[in-house]
This record gives sequence, structure tokens and C-alpha cells, in this order.
Amino acid sequence: SWISVIQPFVKAAYSAPRFSGVVDYALNGYVYEGQANGTQLTQKLNALGTAVLVPQHFFLQGTAIYGQEVINNQLPAGGGTFFLDNNHANVGMATLSPYWTQDFGSFGTMLLRYTRGRVVYSDRGIPNESNNLLAGIPDVTRNSVQFRLVSPKYETWGWNFGYTQQTLQSDAGPSSQFAIAKAGISRQVNPSFRLLADAGKENRYLPDGTVNHLGVGFWDAGFQWASTRDSFKLLLGHRFYG
Repeated sequence: SWISVIQPFVKAAYSAPRFSGVVDYALNGYVYEGQANGTQLTQKLNALGTAVLVPQHFFLQGTAIYGQEVINNQLPAGGGTFFLDNNHANVGMATLSPYWTQDFGSFGTMLLRYTRGRVVYSDRGIPNESNNLLAGIPDVTRNSVQFRLVSPKYETWGWNFGYTQQTLQSDAGPSSQFAIAKAGISRQVNPSFRLLADAGKENRYLPDGTVNHLGVGFWDAGFQWASTRDSFKLLLGHRFYG
């Protein structure tokens, strides 16, 4: 048996004061001869674009990803896209994210971002669709908010504070929520060595399926060593894992 592959593709990049973006798209065509006769098409897309709404402050970013993924890792699956089977699915992911950045000088830099995303599964073009493993795997909508305030770089004392909340809303079934609030400090001992410490709270997931919002604390402390070529970080802490 042998396989003939045709792969037309398009790669493009654009940069201007108000918009920048990249697109990487490939169409894979396979012709099978021998024990397995037939043809098959797969597609792959990776795109990113950013628009400047208010220079140096307000931006709008979008992403789009499309490709083939294994549905269940516990079952056999052909490698790559040469032999797609019913344990593969087409997966499309897209996000739209407006965000604001603000430089407060010696006080630090702020980021406020909102992201809405969507994950969609499809078995179109996948062989053996009658054995559909996608049953029970719903499409998902994601909403997240991120706030971060970070001290200027290269100062002797550094600090940061952040809060992130994300909700995953399934088309069939309950939603899931993740949240974490974190603050940290650091001290530059010499050009290569910095002491680190962080503490915060995150959601606690209870045995009955409910969530205690920011119901459990965590902390860590350690150091980071870095040179122009290498970097090493060591942290010791405590965190809740259920």
C-alpha cells in the first residue's frame, strides 16, 4: 500500500500601526492505493489578529484554530492525519478578547482583559461516522476575565497582584468555574539571583459538586537564578488538590 499526499498551503503576515495578524492554513489531500483505496481531505488553520483601538491602551485580539484531535486517548487512534478513524474529530476553536493596558510609571503596569471563546467539535469527513465517539461531548463556550498589576521590571523590590475568573459553559450539562486571586513580592539580591514569595486564594471544589468561590488558600516561596543563557527556579509551598 502507498499514500500520495498533496498539500497546498497559505502563510501570510501583515503589520500596520492599527492592525497586525498572521494566518497559517493548509489543505491536506490523501490518495490511498493498495489494501485501502480511497481519498481523504483534512484542513489545518492557525490565525491570530490584533487591532489597535486606542494606541498604547485599548486592543482587540482574535484567534482561530482548526484541526484534527483524538477523542479518547484510551482507544486506538491512527497517528497524524494519514489514517483518520472514528476516534478523531475536527475541532474548531475561536476567541475574541478586548483588553486595556495602562502604564502607571513607578507604580506598575495594569492589564484588564475579557475573553469570549468557543470550542466546536465535528466528525464531518471522518470515516466510520456510525461509531461516533463524539456522543456526549458537547460544544463549549468560555468566558474569562483577567486583571493584573505588576511592578516595573529591574527594580530591587518587585510585586504583583492578579485575579482571573473563567467559566466554561457546556451546551449540554452544568457549567464549570475557575477563579484565582494571587499576590506576590520579590527582591533582587544581585543581577542573577531573586527571592520570590506568593500567596493567594482559589476555588475549592467540594465532593458534592459545588464550588466554594476563593474558598482555599495557597502559598509558595523560593528563589530564581538566571543568566544570559540559563534560568533555574525553586519554589516550596502548599496548595489544595481536593
